[in-house]
Amino acid sequence: MHIVTVVPVVDARHGGGIGERGLQLASGFGRLGGTDVSSELLTLDLGLTSDHRDTAAPAVITALPCRNRRYYLPGNPAMVAERVRAADVVHLLNHWTVLNVIAARAAVRHGIPYVFSPCGSLPIRGRSRLTKGSYDLAVGRRLVRQAAGVVAVTDAERADFAAHRVDPRAVMVVPNGVSSTDHEEDTGGETLARHGLTSGRYVLFLGRLNWIKGVDLLVEAFLSAVPAGSGWRCAIAGPDEGMLAGLAAKVAAAGAGDQVCFTGMVRGPARTELLRGAALLAVPSRHEAMSIVALEAGINGTPVLLTDRCGFDEVERSGGGWVVPATTEALAAGLRVALRDPDELGRRGRTLQELVSREYTWERAAHSHLQLFDQALAGRGRRQTS
Repeated sequence: MHIVTVVPVVDARHGGGIGERGLQLASGFGRLGGTDVSSELLTLDLGLTSDHRDTAAPAVITALPCRNRRYYLPGNPAMVAERVRAADVVHLLNHWTVLNVIAARAAVRHGIPYVFSPCGSLPIRGRSRLTKGSYDLAVGRRLVRQAAGVVAVTDAERADFAAHRVDPRAVMVVPNGVSSTDHEEDTGGETLARHGLTSGRYVLFLGRLNWIKGVDLLVEAFLSAVPAGSGWRCAIAGPDEGMLAGLAAKVAAAGAGDQVCFTGMVRGPARTELLRGAALLAVPSRHEAMSIVALEAGINGTPVLLTDRCGFDEVERSGGGWVVPATTEALAAGLRVALRDPDELGRRGRTLQELVSREYTWERAAHSHLQLFDQALAGRGRRQTS
């Protein structure tokens, strides 16, 4: 079985968690399937590096030039159809992308089943609502209904499919995961020393600096909840998407320059070191299908404070952290509770590590997809529509 996974962007800076999910699953298909399975990742060349190819192995990456970044329009549509024709089953991730439309149409034309994973992107929200509505009317709804199988990242996401006349009971839920092998190395303390974080008394934000990630909520909450002389710091790590200047100005105006540091983008061992060294990871997102960085914190034994918009309420149910509403006030209250007892932070970090290691791995996610692909190939993956 040759599986072609289609994801517009694999680089976290441009594509976020969907790119990571595509990379890790494509790799898992190749590793778990043995000699009976080959795996290919079809993507655009935005931010693609040799590290991404290493992560995807043994899957191979086929990269296409990007003609339009906003709509993820490939510069060589004929190549998309060619790669789809070579597949036994196609796996589509994300929804608002011309790349998926081209791949889905080629799959239908050649009688090749495809499985669709919107990864939380089905509802119309954010900018370009009129464009997204027109997209759904023209091609989006048909793309969803013609899939041989559909996948949600969380149980709550099942309901998103009802607007596309898909029975939520027919939706397979496959959570995000994490790979412990990706977090085996750190920088030997160099990253922590560079940013003055060696004491371990810091709250970490790790993600893109944009509105949807709620980094502004966290900065405001930290400034209001954590006294200047407490010894606690807040480390903001991630690429700027237009918010850095405003956040830095807010910190400076509060006279908190010694409390809040901005590290910029971090990858690989540096990322692992920041996660391991943190007393608490904060995920203040206004919306997220399911937070991958919370899983990364868990595999490193770091507890999490996250909002109820992150698709991972199991953090609190398991005792591995705290879940609060996505407001400055709720995050501030959560910080006050979390930071008052270092021993409790340690206990919750160990609890989350056990949960993630047991339940949330990319191997489990890949195995579930392989079962669905087998059903699709056998003609048993057709969904009920209403």
